[in-house]
Amino acid sequence: MERKDLERLILKTILFLIIAVLIIMHFDLAVQGLFVLIGFMSPMLLGFAIAFVINIILTRLERIYFPNTKNRFLIKSRRPVCILLSLLIILAVIAFVVAMVVPELIGAFRLLSKEIAASYDSILEGVTTWIHRIPPLENWLTTNFDIDLENPKDINWETLFTKLAGMILGSDSSGQIGSLMDSTVNIASSIGSAVVRFFIALVFGIYALASKEKLSRQVKQITYAYLKPKTADRIYHVCGVANETFSNFIVGQCTEALILGVLCIIGMTIFRFPYAVMIGTLVGATALIPVIGAYIGAIVGAIMVFTQGGWLQTLLFVLFIIILQQLEGNLIYPKVVGSSVGLPGIWVLASVTIGASLNGVFGMLIGVPLAATLYRLLAEDSHKKIQKRIRSNQKIPQIFFTPDTSETKTASDSSENKEDADGESTVTQEEQEHPNHFDSINNAFDEIVSALHNEDDEDTP
Repeated sequence: MERKDLERLILKTILFLIIAVLIIMHFDLAVQGLFVLIGFMSPMLLGFAIAFVINIILTRLERIYFPNTKNRFLIKSRRPVCILLSLLIILAVIAFVVAMVVPELIGAFRLLSKEIAASYDSILEGVTTWIHRIPPLENWLTTNFDIDLENPKDINWETLFTKLAGMILGSDSSGQIGSLMDSTVNIASSIGSAVVRFFIALVFGIYALASKEKLSRQVKQITYAYLKPKTADRIYHVCGVANETFSNFIVGQCTEALILGVLCIIGMTIFRFPYAVMIGTLVGATALIPVIGAYIGAIVGAIMVFTQGGWLQTLLFVLFIIILQQLEGNLIYPKVVGSSVGLPGIWVLASVTIGASLNGVFGMLIGVPLAATLYRLLAEDSHKKIQKRIRSNQKIPQIFFTPDTSETKTASDSSENKEDADGESTVTQEEQEHPNHFDSINNAFDEIVSALHNEDDEDTP
């Protein structure tokens, strides 16, 4: 090693140690700065996430949109037209769900309000009896709203709502609740900023999709410029596996939601529950939301059934939804989503459980694709190491003689020819008789992985 290279290495090591010590000494500030940076970059990160989801539809549409044409206009219009069609498909699905759910939901609440109006006296007496059982609540209502709970029918609702509005707007001097106006303004501003941030992210995502090849080339150039080629190859291989796994996970999640919605419609039709199509559509749509979605669909569906069927049919519907959710969570979800990402059902359940315990809903959402990515990378790495031991004539159990055929073909001109010359051709025959049962490597990185195999074979003793 030359003196200049040695000095540069020492300088880099010193700088790395100084930065590491500063981060450890001021860890709180480092974490705070990281969150601030993520907050600044949130529209861009959200834009990349939106672009990733849209790209799943976009790539499939581009295969259909005149794939073999030589017309320059069709070639240039392929990307913008397919982006527009992808957005229209997503909007059409959202519009379909809204059109199926909202009108029926409004009608059900209208019917429910009529039932409440007809049972006003009995409901008021029941609420008054319940309030009598909680003395602090009774004293607070009597003191602040001058409500005579002995004669609930004589309540002046206009005065009650006036005092309630005074508390909300801060004009009430009781000091029991305080002003909620600031909270209302903050909530409104937060919603407004979130909507603006989403549209900025959407525009950013569309621009990223329009020039995704150029962005990919620029990132690849920077990666190979500042990292060693072997390290860059491995990073791109990992990213390729993660990209394929997450894409398949989203497709599998949508497929699972569709299956669940159809099963709900069929089951409700068989048991003659009202609003079968509407509730089935809602349950399927909310199934895309981990954990919370199932409860949303069940609660809204129970309210809808109650407006038509009463308490007994509502209880039967809740029982039906519980059974369906158990069937979905333990059988359909592991099978459909697990097969789409190449992860066995038992590991799907394990990843969902671990992800939920670590980071709640977000952990459940990314737990399965992350576990599938690690599972596939571990399978490839362990398979590669086993083949090294086989070629070095180490004693390996017969069950592991499952080499990758592409690896056998790639390495046939190097180390395996040497092994054949030394009288070890039996391993090659064994390899040819047993196909590989591991997942194939992402096609986009075949050349990179082949180069890695060649390097590994050169290092093999």
